[in-house]
Amino acid sequence: MVQIGEVRQELAKDLQRRVFECVNRKKHLRHRWWIFITSQWKYRMIQAPGQALATKQRVLHTPLFLMDILPPRIRSGVLKGILIEVDNRQGKVEVKWSLPSDMPLQENLRFDDQIIEAVYHSAKQTGVPILG
Repeated sequence: MVQIGEVRQELAKDLQRRVFECVNRKKHLRHRWWIFITSQWKYRMIQAPGQALATKQRVLHTPLFLMDILPPRIRSGVLKGILIEVDNRQGKVEVKWSLPSDMPLQENLRFDDQIIEAVYHSAKQTGVPILG
């Protein structure tokens, strides 16, 4: 049986590997840029070995958005996730903030499962090129 801490540790290792891959892939950039990481649960049809039919299961979807400019909704911290700033000239990778999904929001702010679309649309409206 898998313990909760073991799953969390493996997810963290995978996320760290993915961030390092992004940083290495974009090491030629001379300006500061950001990685915004968010997660949401999605349903997927998964067929287990030896089973004839696929079953609908929840899977954690964690995209990394690589951006030259921060859209206002991300800059203000309204969207929950992790924001990492990368400065290749100075050789710095710094976590600017991490807002967990279970953190309560102010009453006047709305948050739902459409966070990934919200990041995309906020970036598009601002004219932010998404590098990833």
